Amino acid sequence: MQAIWNQVPGAARSISRSLQRIARQPAGPITEVKKAAADLESVAQTGRPAPAHPPAAAAGSSVPMWQLLWTGGKGLAFVASEVMVVAFLVFFMLASGSLFKRKLVALSGERLAQRKFTVQVIDEIDEQIRRYLLVVLVSDVLVGLATWLVFRVAGVQYAGLWGLVAGVLHTVPYFGPALVAVGSLLVAFVQSGDWTRALLVAASSVAVAVVVGMLFMTWLASRQTRMNTTASFIGLLFFGWIWGFWGLLLAIPILAIVKTVCDHHEEWKPVGELLGQ
Repeated sequence: MQAIWNQVPGAARSISRSLQRIARQPAGPITEVKKAAADLESVAQTGRPAPAHPPAAAAGSSVPMWQLLWTGGKGLAFVASEVMVVAFLVFFMLASGSLFKRKLVALSGERLAQRKFTVQVIDEIDEQIRRYLLVVLVSDVLVGLATWLVFRVAGVQYAGLWGLVAGVLHTVPYFGPALVAVGSLLVAFVQSGDWTRALLVAASSVAVAVVVGMLFMTWLASRQTRMNTTASFIGLLFFGWIWGFWGLLLAIPILAIVKTVCDHHEEWKPVGELLGQ
């Protein structure tokens, strides 16, 4: 990691020069898009296409470095604040021990049968969450090993480190693999100087995440939590839409809790049947 950090300035200069060369090409894609947009605007206003203009200097349209650093710093500060809040929440919940379990049992009713039933439901929910966490661990290990193997075959430097990073970030569905893909794209370009090879390396990381994470993990999670794959995937989409990043992390556990409660409630059994296999 220290060696990669020392290479960051040179990598930034190399990527910047490459992008400037692409932007300055007379028939480059960026120039063509700008010309097409100007033609459409001119036709809408005057009925004639816009006259040809020499390409503007790339330096005039560059974004100041301080602005990029400020934007990135704000994003990192926001993520760090969210992680800190979640860390404190988890700490206080763990420190409370079985406090909330005892409260739920006490609120379930005065009869012994009602309290036994509540304890049974809570224990089953606990078992479902344990199974899901095991699925997450297995899938993360598989993603890390597959990424290490693919990157090593592709000749990417520090393939072992990339496998470790991919396995850790894969805990975050969709967002984590996207970070690995972008990072591997830049590193592969700096190493080879070829955008085509860099895109192939990034595509291989995405393929590993899709095959192992989104397909295998969803299938295995549905088997361990006794939910059908379609319901699991819809749950990911729904809770990700509502809560974003944290919704993707909590979607399957929430669905497992809902299914367990519905299976033990006579009026809600149709919902449990809908979520089940």
